[in-house]
Amino acid sequence: MIVGIGLAFFLEYLDNTIRTPMDVKTHLGLNILGIIPKFTEGNFFIKIEEPNSIISEVFRLLRNNLRYTSLFGENKIIMVTSSQKMEGKTTVTRNFAVSAALQGKSVILIDADMRKMTLSRLFGIKRKNIDTDEAPQLSAGLSDYLVGEVQLNDIIQKTEINGLRIIPAGTRVPNTAELLQSSRMRELLVLLKNEADNIYIDSPPVLPIVDATILGSEVDGVVVVVGSRLVAIESAKDAVERLRHTRSNILGCIVNMVKEREVGYYRHYYGYYE
Repeated sequence: MIVGIGLAFFLEYLDNTIRTPMDVKTHLGLNILGIIPKFTEGNFFIKIEEPNSIISEVFRLLRNNLRYTSLFGENKIIMVTSSQKMEGKTTVTRNFAVSAALQGKSVILIDADMRKMTLSRLFGIKRKNIDTDEAPQLSAGLSDYLVGEVQLNDIIQKTEINGLRIIPAGTRVPNTAELLQSSRMRELLVLLKNEADNIYIDSPPVLPIVDATILGSEVDGVVVVVGSRLVAIESAKDAVERLRHTRSNILGCIVNMVKEREVGYYRHYYGYYE
């Protein structure tokens, strides 16, 4: 038993990942927008039939904190990203949008992760199955607009949530970075400011590909999601430096999937309480 306890403490000592808001402040130098505790599967999505759930309250507080990150102007178009995959950025993006819609805002979600299109799938949108030639559920999306094949009205899709619309990823293309860097993408962001109160963009993670750093310099603000115990300190620092290098306006960080025993002192200050 003594050996087991000692080994546990030793492994804790060797852990070089971001775990708490204090780690983010110490190593990344980012503002903390809030923390999200580690919910059981099935409870980490805001449900329209449960507007007063804990996860709903968490995101109301996160959105309130986000409002105070802008001293001048308005952060209307916000991109959500992370260092690497599996840190929960897509879930956070989706919950931001649903929370805003439930508060009466008009919201547009953009699935800019055109390779994975995870956000689109959360809303039941799939690509055409090339092998079976199965008819697609959606005719066009972001990539189709950026190559000039369709117009804006062709890609904005309604969802089952009142006030929430989505621009899905669209047809798979090999040159996503070039499309995101195009003048047509910049024009799209300008047009969307007149279409909704809030626009949330789910981007690819920063480290694997260049897409997020390209898009980060074009939006009003960037929110970085850090999965607790999932990303090494040096990797997170590298991702933040890449965003800063492109002069992205980093609004702050959300520490996601924090274990209950590590929430402790932070629960009342960063968006979680019982």
